[in-house]
Amino acid sequence: MKSFKVILTVALAAFIINGAPAYAVDPDPGTYRSKTSGQWDSAGNWEVDDGGWRDADDYPRTGDTATILKSHVIHIISNTDDIHTLTLERGDASNAAAILELRDAGNLNVGSSLTAETDATYPAMVKFVATGAQTRPELRSIAIPATISGMVKATGDKGGVIARTSLNTFTLNSGAEILAAGGDITISAPLEIDGTVRASNVGATGYTVTFSAAPKAASDGLLHVDHANATIAFGNGSARTFTGALDIKLEDGTIDVQDNIELAGGVEFTKGFIKVVNGKQFKKTGSYTH
Repeated sequence: MKSFKVILTVALAAFIINGAPAYAVDPDPGTYRSKTSGQWDSAGNWEVDDGGWRDADDYPRTGDTATILKSHVIHIISNTDDIHTLTLERGDASNAAAILELRDAGNLNVGSSLTAETDATYPAMVKFVATGAQTRPELRSIAIPATISGMVKATGDKGGVIARTSLNTFTLNSGAEILAAGGDITISAPLEIDGTVRASNVGATGYTVTFSAAPKAASDGLLHVDHANATIAFGNGSARTFTGALDIKLEDGTIDVQDNIELAGGVEFTKGFIKVVNGKQFKKTGSYTH
């Protein structure tokens, strides 16, 4: 079995058209950084680089590059915004890490890359948060064209959806993590898992990560369930023969197999269940430790 790392927290969102969120290129891109905490689409919360930092006349849009600085929380509540490149700054002993919150029906399309800076103690994060009446998790989603560096975390009990903005390779980088700990997460596009996907809990309530689309066959990371009421589910239609060394760490809880899965990696089992729907198969050719 490989070791795994717990890193940070990242999340974004999108309306999907023909399977991919719409995204256009800005002919006049700008570079922004957060000035204070507040709503994404308020110019007063941003500064822009014009050869030096000044108060922004607008907020970051399609094609722009933006950084959310440490100690700042930027939120999107009920609309869809766009950005080309987004970085969230790690924290330190004096300042909390940057947070992007997708609240209720808030969405963000990322055209190029999303990075939440990692730190063992003060990781930056993006959160799915349901605070009002918009409780359906599909209203909040992360849409990224290429890679996730950091952690995608669901909080606020209602969760969200991880999608992609194009048909490009969609990868959870080594050292990055998708974490359901406060809400369920659905991964709606084929993801190459080189980091960790973890289903966990808040108190007695466990949460679920569902693959509604099969992960990529070459996945080389870790699926980790660490609570009795937590689940990682391979949904119906997510059949896959894995050729990469994707491992499972089952401390407790359930791996729910609703379609045929063949695993080349290993299984580290403490307790819990691997539940297979009648008529489907779960095959394992890798190691088994208990």
